[in-house]
Amino acid sequence: FEAPRIAATSTSTSTNTSTSSSRISSSSSSGSSPVGALPSLTAEELVLVENLNRRLTTIAEACVKANVRLLIDAEQSYVQRAIDFFTCRLQMQYNKTSPAVYNTYQCYLTRASKQFENDSQRAQRYGLFFAAKLVRGAYMEQERRLAKEHNEADPIHPNIEATHACFDSLVSNIIDRRARGERVAAILCTHNAHSVASAITRLKTEPAACADNVAFAQLLGMADHLTLPLGKGGFQVYKYVPYGPVLEVVPYLMRRAQENSGMLASSNSDVEASLMWKELLQRLRPRHTTHKS
Repeated sequence: FEAPRIAATSTSTSTNTSTSSSRISSSSSSGSSPVGALPSLTAEELVLVENLNRRLTTIAEACVKANVRLLIDAEQSYVQRAIDFFTCRLQMQYNKTSPAVYNTYQCYLTRASKQFENDSQRAQRYGLFFAAKLVRGAYMEQERRLAKEHNEADPIHPNIEATHACFDSLVSNIIDRRARGERVAAILCTHNAHSVASAITRLKTEPAACADNVAFAQLLGMADHLTLPLGKGGFQVYKYVPYGPVLEVVPYLMRRAQENSGMLASSNSDVEASLMWKELLQRLRPRHTTHKS
């Protein structure tokens, strides 16, 4: 259940983030690796890793000082192991007294439940806050294409129902842990009405589970018909706001819409279309004003 290692030669998962290259190092000066072992990092790669580690530490310390929670996003599975490694290192140092650093679990991956359980057990063993951001995932088409090209097993659940079931089961797991008084925090990122309703039902039956450490989130411009009632109902809810240069943000949003099209329930789309049509008619309707003499 320990953190995945960057290379077979890593010898420590120490929480000291001001480590030198001796903690993330190659096994030999020749750069050769034992048969069956992962390839060692080159000297140039070691410098890049240490720079990344230092920058992440700077960001995490700034967040802790400002009492802001740091959510580490998930990416494609072929880079996710490295992301998990660095996220674990940050959690080992900063999640001792509060849920400062969150890791993201993509529920469309077949390994999501196992990873979630491993990470939660590690946090419990070391006396840490287990902080999780739950999403369904946004790289389904790319993941399946790459798996096919490399003749590897499909890392994605076989159908959308299995993905929904994974997401909802992890939400239930989190609420159960919170109800037992475990140090768990979560942000539930979903535009799925059924998942939101299911989570609300569970939270209402376990009010102690909600407190300050279970929240919802949706993308800005999507699922406002879910976001607003959640806020009015007293739940913590956030709108995810992508920002940056237009030429970078617009293509990003287009990819999100394309990749998530299969993840959104059709009922959600019907409701949003109805609300948008109603709003459009309201804005086009002439407004009558009265003038006082």
